[in-house]
Amino acid sequence: PLILIRQLSLLKKRLIEDGSGVDSENKSLIKRGRIQGRQFEGDTIARVGSRDVKVSIILWGYSFSEPVWTSVLDVLMSLPAEVAFTCGWKAGLNEVLEVYLKLLYTHIKILHMESNIERICEKF
Repeated sequence: PLILIRQLSLLKKRLIEDGSGVDSENKSLIKRGRIQGRQFEGDTIARVGSRDVKVSIILWGYSFSEPVWTSVLDVLMSLPAEVAFTCGWKAGLNEVLEVYLKLLYTHIKILHMESNIERICEKF
């Protein structure tokens, strides 16, 4: 358990990358196994200089790999309470859980796609 606690910052970083849809080298993540939210507000026209360009607004958390997120929750829930709430809290467990809340907020309040996160909600 202590080895996992030491890696919480890396775990948080990987979850944020997964929710953004790109890896650390800005390469798009593979779509297989990813949950896709519906496009928010459709395409938008933006003015760049004197030209109009069509842009798609994609929010963080719009797509994510559900197996990754549920597996991380399974691992975190297997931690003994003494470790999770003493060492874990000091090492950033609250920051990892905050990333989960951001994902839930995106799908429930912004995209209105609660069905996308049913399995993650079951873990909470």
